[in-house]
Amino acid sequence: MARFSRRLYLFMLVMILSQIRFNLAAQEVNRRDLPSGDIISLERIVITPTRQQSFLKDVPSKVTVVTKEQIAGTGAETLDEVFRYLPEINIIGDSVYQGMKPQITLRGVPGQERTLVMIDGIPVNSAWQGRIEWRMVPIEAIERIELVHGPMSTLYGSGAMGGAMNVITKLPGEQSKTFLKGGYGSLNTRSAAFSQGGRSDKFSYYLGGGILKSRGYIPEKDPRSYSTKRAYKDWDSIFKLSYSIDDDSDLVLGLLHDDENTCRGRQYFNIHDKANLGYLTYERLLGDLRFKGTFFVNDQDWYREFDTGPNYDYLNMVESIDHAYIGAMTEMGLILSKINRLTAGFDYKKGSIRLKDEYQKKPRGSEANGRQDLAAFFIQNETRLLEDSLIFAFGIRGDYVRSYNGWCYDSGQTGPVVAAFSYNYGKKDWVAFSPKAGAVYHMNDKTILRASAGKAFHAPDLKELYLVLARPTKTVYNNPDLDPESLNSYEIGLSHNFFDGLEGGVSYFYSRGNDFIGTRTLSLNTSKYDNIDKVWMSGVETDLRYRLNKQWLCSLGHLFHISKIDEDAADSDLNGKYLAMQPNQQVNAMATYGDPKMFIFSVALRYVGRMYADNENIDKLKSHYSCDLKLAKKINKNIEIALICENIFDREYDVPNEASEDLRSPGRLTSGSVTVEW
Repeated sequence: MARFSRRLYLFMLVMILSQIRFNLAAQEVNRRDLPSGDIISLERIVITPTRQQSFLKDVPSKVTVVTKEQIAGTGAETLDEVFRYLPEINIIGDSVYQGMKPQITLRGVPGQERTLVMIDGIPVNSAWQGRIEWRMVPIEAIERIELVHGPMSTLYGSGAMGGAMNVITKLPGEQSKTFLKGGYGSLNTRSAAFSQGGRSDKFSYYLGGGILKSRGYIPEKDPRSYSTKRAYKDWDSIFKLSYSIDDDSDLVLGLLHDDENTCRGRQYFNIHDKANLGYLTYERLLGDLRFKGTFFVNDQDWYREFDTGPNYDYLNMVESIDHAYIGAMTEMGLILSKINRLTAGFDYKKGSIRLKDEYQKKPRGSEANGRQDLAAFFIQNETRLLEDSLIFAFGIRGDYVRSYNGWCYDSGQTGPVVAAFSYNYGKKDWVAFSPKAGAVYHMNDKTILRASAGKAFHAPDLKELYLVLARPTKTVYNNPDLDPESLNSYEIGLSHNFFDGLEGGVSYFYSRGNDFIGTRTLSLNTSKYDNIDKVWMSGVETDLRYRLNKQWLCSLGHLFHISKIDEDAADSDLNGKYLAMQPNQQVNAMATYGDPKMFIFSVALRYVGRMYADNENIDKLKSHYSCDLKLAKKINKNIEIALICENIFDREYDVPNEASEDLRSPGRLTSGSVTVEW
C-alpha cells in the first residue's frame, strides 16, 4: 500500500506540472457536440463507444446501458452478480460462493483477457491473464454500466476483442446525502454498505464502502473428507474528489481499494488478494477543442496458500504475486465543421509482474518477473450527412508493445516433476494496427440501421511470457516467443420503435481469430503456452423492451451463437470442436412493477444453454435456468426494506469454471436488507 501511495503522489505531481506546461484539457459535457433540439438524457448518452459524449442512437456498435435504477432492481450484492441479468454476457464461475473470481466473455470470444473492463475509463484487467477484482467497485457507487459489443481495439488497444465494459461511478449531487444498508441471507451471508456525498462551491466528494461475508457451502458434487465450506470475506471502499478550477475545467481524483479473503474448499487452500486503483483526471474546454488527460495506478498484491494431495492435510506452498500497471491517457475531441468531429489521443501503460513461491516442507523455491510497455496513438473521424440521417465513422490505432526484463527461476526438486532451471529472456516487441469502420443510417424516426467492421488484437500477457506455474499435479511452462492474437469482426444491426413504449433490436455478428494462445500438451503432467488456434464465432443478439405504463416495465433478451476451433496446429482432432465454456444460447426475461406508494417488485428469468467444459467436447454441461424475485417496500421517505430470493425453484445446475472442477450451484438463496437514506 505504501508503494501504491508513492506512485500515486508521483503521478499527481507530474499531472499538475504537465498541465501548467501545456494548459490543455477537456470538459466532460460539451452540449455543442449534440444536435440541437434533442432532450439530453443520461440514459441515452454514452461515452465508451467513441471516448467522447455521443447519443446512443448515433453509434455504429451495439451498446447496452445498465442504469443505477436497473442495478438496484436486480438485488445484486456485487458487480459480477449484475451480469446474470444480461444475456450478452457469459459468466464463467458463479458468484462469491464458489470462492473464485468470475470471468466474463462477450460474443463467444473466450478468456477474460480478451474482454476489456474499465472503471471510469481506467483499464483494470490485471497482468495475470486479465483477471478482474469485481468487488473493487461497491455496487452502491455505480452510476451506470456501458457495455460495447464487438472489437474496440481501435480506441482501447490490447484486450478489447470481445468488447469493452466501462463501469462509471457516482459523483455527488447538489445536496448532501448519506446512505446506509445492512443485509443478511442464506449461507450466513452478511453485508453492510455506506456512502456519503457532499458539494460546496468548488469541491464535491463521494465516499463509500462495504463489507460482505459468507460461510459459503461445499460446491463439489463429490465432496471428500477434507472438503470444507468455501468461505468468503471482502472489504471495499471508494473515494472521489472533484474540484472545479473554473467554468471550463475540472480536476477529479479517484481512489478505490479492495481486500478479499477466500477459502477455496480445503483448510490449506486459501487466497488473500488486495487491489488498489488510483487516478487523477484533468478536463478543460478550449473553444471547439476538448482535451482530457488521466494518470492512473492499478496495483494488485495476491497471496495464495496451496496444499497438496493425496490427503491435503498440510500447507505445501505459499505464493505471492505482485502485479501493477501505471499509465497515462490523453484524448482530444475537435469539432472540425458542422458535419465532422475528430477524436484523437495517446495512451501509455507500463506493466510489471513478480511471482515468488516458497515451499514449506521441502527445500525448493521459484521466482519470476517481467515488464511490458504499451504505447499507442489513435484517431477517429465522424461525418454526418443527409441532415444527420447518415453517419460514417472511421478510426485506426497503432500500438507498440515491448516485453522485457523477463526472468524465471526454480531450484527444482527430486523426481520427474521439475528440474532446476534459470532463464533470462531478451526483449521482444510488436506493432499492431487496429482499423474500424462503421455507419449508422436513420431510416426514419422509428428505425435505425447499423453496420461495422473492425480488427482487434491482444498482446501476450506477462504470465504467459515469463512465468512457469508449477502445481502439485501439473506444470505449465511459459513461452517468451508468443505472438499477439488478432480478430477480424463484422456486425450488422437493426433497432426499431414499434409503437409508444415498445422498442427492440437485432444484431448479427461474425468474427474470425488467428494465433489465439492456448496450452500445448508436452507430456501427461506438463504443457506450454503457444499460438495454436484459429477460431471463429458467429451469432445473433435480439432484445425487446416494453413499458406498459408508469409502473410496469418488461424486457426480453436472447443470444444465440456458435464458437468453434477452426484449426489447431497441435491437434487436428480439435478442428471443428466447440470452444469450452461458451453456451450456445442465453435468454434473460425481466418484469418490474414500481409504485412508490405501494411496493417495488421484480422477477427475472435466466436460461443458459448447453456447453462443454473442455475443448475436446467430452465433458458436457447441461442447460439450466433460474428465476429470481425481489420485493421492496418504502416504510417512509428515508427507510426501505427488501426481500430477495435467487433461484426460487431451487434448481441445481453445473457451474462452469476454468479449473474444470465438478461444481454444483448453491440452490435457493434468500436474503433481506434494510436501507436508510437521508
